[in-house]
Amino acid sequence: MLLILGLLLLIAAGALIAGVVTGNTTPAKLDVFGQHPNLSPGELFAVGAITGVVVLLGLLLLVSGLRRSGRKRRQVREERKIKRERENELQAENARLARELDQQRRATASGPSGPSGPSGAAAPAGSTGRTAADERSNPPTVVSRPINPDDRPSAPTGTAPTGGTPDAPSSGAHSPRT
Repeated sequence: MLLILGLLLLIAAGALIAGVVTGNTTPAKLDVFGQHPNLSPGELFAVGAITGVVVLLGLLLLVSGLRRSGRKRRQVREERKIKRERENELQAENARLARELDQQRRATASGPSGPSGPSGAAAPAGSTGRTAADERSNPPTVVSRPINPDDRPSAPTGTAPTGGTPDAPSSGAHSPRT
């Protein structure tokens, strides 16, 4: 329905324009910024139409710029809100983890599984006194070193290496490490 109404209005406007342009040939007297151009009614109508298009184009640019800046402001506001929510979540998580760590430390310090063991006796020789929780959170550091050809074990017992007795290693070899 609106499409038909729009087409009828365009046809009526076209007929009006044609009638104004062809029906009046007398020049119109105008005063534009101190100038006095002599324009026929058709030329005057064309100047008015061009002016109207420029005004509409200016309004279109203004409205689209306002919409774009409004959309951008909303997007920035949303991003800030999401950022604040995320920061709050992380702060809450950080506080929770700090409480848990504090509780673990207090339980470890006052608990029966300290370095002396559950019975209060000294830890066995070679024991580090570390609990299972310590092992999970801080595993022991393994130090590796490059293999040196001189560190290789000597030939197995019972075979004679170069020029030695069956049970004695050769002069350049070392005994195996345990």
